Amino acid sequence: MKKLFYLALFTVSLSITSCKECTTCKIVTADYETVEEEFCGTDAEVSDFEQSYEDQAANITATGARAECHRK
Repeated sequence: MKKLFYLALFTVSLSITSCKECTTCKIVTADYETVEEEFCGTDAEVSDFEQSYEDQAANITATGARAECHRK
């Protein structure tokens, strides 16, 4: 019974730590685009990463600058 408890605990801990998401982001303008950067983490960390790309694109003076992010 003790082994079953530890096996269940191990399985639960594995499933919690493997809940990672990944995204790739780049900034695109009419004249150029940056190299895609991949980031993996929790949902909140990935959202923060994507928001940082949105903020960077907003600070570019080039016409039509935008961040493109795609979650995997």
